[in-house]
Amino acid sequence: AVVSTQSTGDNDNIGALKCVRFSTTSHDAWLPSYAVVTPEGGRDYHFYNTEGSWVSAEESDGGSSSLQMCEQGTETYYITTHTSPELDAGSNSLHLLMKIKGQKGSTETGFLDNSERNDFESGAADTFTLRGMRFVGKVKCVELEVRGEDAWLVDYIEVNCARYRSAYTFHNDGDVKMSANENEGSRTLRLC
Repeated sequence: AVVSTQSTGDNDNIGALKCVRFSTTSHDAWLPSYAVVTPEGGRDYHFYNTEGSWVSAEESDGGSSSLQMCEQGTETYYITTHTSPELDAGSNSLHLLMKIKGQKGSTETGFLDNSERNDFESGAADTFTLRGMRFVGKVKCVELEVRGEDAWLVDYIEVNCARYRSAYTFHNDGDVKMSANENEGSRTLRLC
């Protein structure tokens, strides 16, 4: 993939990075979750694939040959998902995206995934650290979307950041299962 950036600044110092673009002429499909760019002597910039878009030159892959991801802010959020302890509540193929909505706006994640572990197992708590997010103020709701075919039953979700005294907690009181397969559950879920 070819990576290009947009910035605010002059030729000697490209300044603050706003967006990155991934382009390819390859027919192999690629699903980036996020990108971290660290200019020499600068801070890390975090960019998330908030649309869950594939990158491929092959139209039948359902993607595009180019993907632009833009920075949302500088806040770090800690999202903890608590999967129900019920039998078969966990998922091995979830592809979970989340939108955090608050009094000052919203911010969106890429796919939530801890690559070093098996997330979303029955009875498990999984914490995801998301840097470069927009600060939304008091969190009012989270909106979840799954792209995977396997069903998942979330018990509750906690959202926290350094500015909060404690985490905001959102319960799945209706015990709604989630899945991209409509026979297994709902593709989206809003918890307020």
